[in-house]
Amino acid sequence: MGNQATRTLESDRKAVTVTVSAAPTVSLSNATQSVCSGQAINNITVSSSNGSLSVTGLPTGINLSGSTISGSSTNVGAYPYTVTCASTGCPSATATGTITVKALPTVSITGTTSFCQGGSTTLTATGTGTSYAWSNGLGNNATTNSITAAGNYTVTASLNGCTSTASQQVTVKALPTVSITGTTSFCQGGSTTLTATGTGTSYDWSNGLGNNATTNSITAAGNYTVTAS
Repeated sequence: MGNQATRTLESDRKAVTVTVSAAPTVSLSNATQSVCSGQAINNITVSSSNGSLSVTGLPTGINLSGSTISGSSTNVGAYPYTVTCASTGCPSATATGTITVKALPTVSITGTTSFCQGGSTTLTATGTGTSYAWSNGLGNNATTNSITAAGNYTVTASLNGCTSTASQQVTVKALPTVSITGTTSFCQGGSTTLTATGTGTSYDWSNGLGNNATTNSITAAGNYTVTAS
């Protein structure tokens, strides 16, 4: 046989490095909570890996900082929120929860806030509460109470686990002192003078003698009464 040429064929070779990125993960502790308006939530811990965090849906005043959701809000309502852990090239991971902000009850106290010694007044709690607890030993669940002593009276209204308070100072006014002085007898055709003395600011006499006079000329027998105010 004749001479044969031998050829060696070599294929081109290329190396490619394939990297598998870990997928983002995220989870929440205390994710769902219910708090009263203005009350701080229990801190929500965000556990995540392989991505950056963001959140949507939180009420004003409650925010994500680092890996913690915290704060308080006065925006009443239910707020479903979503925490997202995102990484370029991978599907994002999400975790959800709901924060409910409950309205505080309204409450006020009405009634006369002073009375004379030996008397009483009535204080009434009004508002949106479902129960009312009074201070000063007045008990619970009564909206109206008879007050017979001076003091500062507080009522706490409750609604869905939230409370509000109102207070009212009650004073007791001392009774005025009064006495009648003067000669209590006279001869027929004459007269005598009766005078009211005491701590009153006005004096109301019986027997048609009128008001606001401390001294009266008496020309007839009878029982004379003066009321000091």
